[in-house]
Amino acid sequence: MNNKEVSLYEERKNIYAERQYGVFYNIKLFCFIVLISFFYMCPWIYINLKPIILFDLPNRIFYIFGLVFFPKDLLLLSYLLIISILLLFFITILYGRIWCGYLCPQTLWVDLFSRIEYFIEGNKRSRINLDKQKISNINVLFKKISKHVIWFLISLFTAITFVGYFIPIKLLILDLITLNFGSWEIMWVSLITLMTYINAGWLREQVCFYMCPYARFQSSMFDADTINVTYNYIRGELRGKRSRLLKNKPKDLGDCINCYKCKNVCPTGIDIRDGLQMECINCGACVDACNEIMQKMNYPKNLISYSSSNSIVNNISRVFRPKVFVYIFALSFMILLFSYFLYNRVLFDVNIIKDRNILYRELSNGVIENIYMIKLRNMSDKKKIYSINLYKTSDVLLKNLTNITVEPYEFANLCIHLELKKELVTNVIVPIYFKITDFNDTNCFKIEKNIFINPLKKDSR
Repeated sequence: MNNKEVSLYEERKNIYAERQYGVFYNIKLFCFIVLISFFYMCPWIYINLKPIILFDLPNRIFYIFGLVFFPKDLLLLSYLLIISILLLFFITILYGRIWCGYLCPQTLWVDLFSRIEYFIEGNKRSRINLDKQKISNINVLFKKISKHVIWFLISLFTAITFVGYFIPIKLLILDLITLNFGSWEIMWVSLITLMTYINAGWLREQVCFYMCPYARFQSSMFDADTINVTYNYIRGELRGKRSRLLKNKPKDLGDCINCYKCKNVCPTGIDIRDGLQMECINCGACVDACNEIMQKMNYPKNLISYSSSNSIVNNISRVFRPKVFVYIFALSFMILLFSYFLYNRVLFDVNIIKDRNILYRELSNGVIENIYMIKLRNMSDKKKIYSINLYKTSDVLLKNLTNITVEPYEFANLCIHLELKKELVTNVIVPIYFKITDFNDTNCFKIEKNIFINPLKKDSR
């Protein structure tokens, strides 16, 4: 009987990926520079005195690329989120996990930390040799400490920038300089610093393997025409080593020379020749590596390439297929819906609350009075004057006919009194309608329903 213990957990193996230059490396480098720069610079960019992106939670204002949203615009923000998700899915069915390879924040920050590691510790062979040496070695200790200090400083800078998307970055930096940080700022900066340091410095590909939900469900969106990083096994098999000096390829072998260069440059440590795998992030490093080897061997390029399984097996590549049209329709519909509601939204918000302390008052002149509190918010970037009137209400009179001036993005409170002559009372509760209109744009208005409360009639018997 075999009593050998079997571990249910596989020990993590460190991945020492070689740096591979080429066409897709340059594309990835361009995306890396643009997106990393945008992230760190975005909180400092203002257009017409408005931040390009700021989620001002205390004031409940959200600035997104020149548009200003408020809590009442939750529906619009939901549409925007749905559009983003549909766009991601649409890209996925066309080009697989291209998002993961070039645009994902995890990939970008791992790349940033890897570049620092490469600069300090050297190439793959140097890093392997460095990790085999004892930590007591002065050279090893200096390089390790230098790397982790820089990682930590970048993580801290990343955390401060991220919090700057929720608190104006200038105020945040001023609080940091004057050591006037609040408990919330300290908590979030510390938490995001730790998460960035752990995710990008230590976990790396483990986040993609075990924590990312997108890696789990993206394969269900693939079909035979989805473009992925693919190994052309028809052309490559059988594999076998050979000299580059041979003028003619051995007849029993394919183009793959089994050099393992594609595996050595993979940031997740997989072998693309084993087929489509969840761990593949479609970064194209193996494509550049294989093309370099094919060029040296005087073989045609693209043994590994961005292609579909259908194009390899049947030499057919279909872009427009039913699934694509469904996503195009859904995406177009949501963009039109978002645009319609955005264009037609009323740029002020009003909340009318009846005074609950006094349901009604009987005045000496024989009228019934109700009191209401109106809270109005100007959601535009200009000072506005609003007029408040009654709408389709003939018997109830507005005692203090008023206009109210509200500064941009500010609130204003107003107390108004409604009156109804006692002899006109027919019901205990009378529905009433307030019409709030932009004084300079009569087409911009809101109608709010409320009630007017009268005293109970006494029995006349």
